[in-house]
Amino acid sequence: MCLIRPSIDIDKGVLRITCGAIAASDQVSLEISLGWEDTSVISTSFCASSAKKSAKVCGDTVSLHAYTSPVVSAFFSDFLGVPCTLARFPSQTANRYSRPTRVPSTWQNRFRKLIMPGSFPLDLPPPPREQGLTSITLSNESPILVVSRSSVNRLNETIKANAKHGGSKTVAADVFRGNIVVAERLAHRGDIEQPYAEDRWSSLRIGPNQLRFDALDACQRCQMVCIDQFTGVRRDEPFSTLSKIRNFNGKVSFGRYSTLSPEEGEGFDSETPDRRTIMVGDVVMPAYQDY
Repeated sequence: MCLIRPSIDIDKGVLRITCGAIAASDQVSLEISLGWEDTSVISTSFCASSAKKSAKVCGDTVSLHAYTSPVVSAFFSDFLGVPCTLARFPSQTANRYSRPTRVPSTWQNRFRKLIMPGSFPLDLPPPPREQGLTSITLSNESPILVVSRSSVNRLNETIKANAKHGGSKTVAADVFRGNIVVAERLAHRGDIEQPYAEDRWSSLRIGPNQLRFDALDACQRCQMVCIDQFTGVRRDEPFSTLSKIRNFNGKVSFGRYSTLSPEEGEGFDSETPDRRTIMVGDVVMPAYQDY
């Protein structure tokens, strides 16, 4: 499934899905409208009430709308070799919950104005049924994952030190699928990296406008990090080593979840949206819990 690569074309309002290894000659692709009321051949058979199904996502039971178009189901079934189709999560029936993100309702109201046209229904999910929990969809439990390159370097040093007959191989930072990868800038000769310093971060300031992100929980890891996202080939590392050096109370962690700080919601509907843009090369200034 890692060889199924989705991308969104905002100008055309479509979800473009490409299957196959990168640069492979046998790649296949499919385009599906992002609109809920589109009249194209693929979309007309989608979201009928009869197509509503229940499924398990990370242990939670959710209600989904499945594409009933034979074009869609054949596309995925042929590539994966099992009968399947594509499903979409209707936000108005949200029934998954995450830990509190401390985002006020006023921020949500302002954010509503900036939701991409044609992406998903503009109606936000109903208030959570359990106090202190925020509803989420088919995404992971937090919107942004921060990975430290210094931590990746230390992990690779450990992998190489424990390798037998050259069997273990180092990994790149992208196997952890971080949204933000932070690299340390060593200012002086002799300075050393600080691996796993993100464990003690309380917040981050990123870019020239010092956009603030609050650090949340550590990211729990599974065997998925062992699958090469470009080829689909599975190996033992890095989970084999992570399970030995990053095992806390039976949970293997690497990287840190984060979220946009509530203070950044103030003035969200102003005329300066670029202030909330971060780019490759921006300076990151972390704040520590023990400082």
